[in-house]
Amino acid sequence: MKRLCRFVLSGLCLAGLTVPLQMRAATTVVKMVDFAFQPANVTINVGDTVTWTNVGAITHTATSGGSPPASDGLWDSGNVSPGGSFSHTFTAAGTFPYFCIYHYAMGMTGVITVQTANTAPTVSLANPTNGASYLSPANFTIQAAAADSDGTVSQVQFFDGT
Repeated sequence: MKRLCRFVLSGLCLAGLTVPLQMRAATTVVKMVDFAFQPANVTINVGDTVTWTNVGAITHTATSGGSPPASDGLWDSGNVSPGGSFSHTFTAAGTFPYFCIYHYAMGMTGVITVQTANTAPTVSLANPTNGASYLSPANFTIQAAAADSDGTVSQVQFFDGT
């Protein structure tokens, strides 16, 4: 994954700058409609939540496991009546099949694929070095060191003032 990192530089606040980018957990909604989950298969990150919402006219379940009537015990919504919902937050990467206990035979199944969360890149100033000071007017080069453990930093931009 490529990222663009931007810095706004002001005055002499350059030394020792390290900027981690923050990632936020997401919620994905899966609708229970008639005899299907929509979408049935979703891909999310570790720490994200899936909310199953019953927008149909009959009761359903969202039960983890690949072959009913046995759940694998990771989650079970119990009965979700029309208009109701159930949420589960995924704390580990993996592939998690699920089904509706009542409508499995009609093909009401799905899979949640949970991928390792993307690690934010880090960017720090390589030049000027920490603690460097210059008398005005001064000319110096600003350089950044950027790293991304699970992707590539393609560009770092610096801005002076607004």
